[in-house]
Amino acid sequence: RPVGAATSGLHGYYRRNVEARRRREQRDAAEDGGRAQAVSLSGQSYWLDLWLFVLFDLALFVVIYLLP
Repeated sequence: RPVGAATSGLHGYYRRNVEARRRREQRDAAEDGGRAQAVSLSGQSYWLDLWLFVLFDLALFVVIYLLP
């Protein structure tokens, strides 16, 4: 797989993670025969992870650079 600007860094990590989760859900649904419909939280999880990462970064910035 070529590594370019769209698939590098943090965005690429989350993108690959969401794609892998989607493939896993499709595989599980195919193995189940489509009997059970799983609730997909991948979009919500992505935004939650992103906001937690940003908040953690800001807190770390304040502690390291602004407090001492």
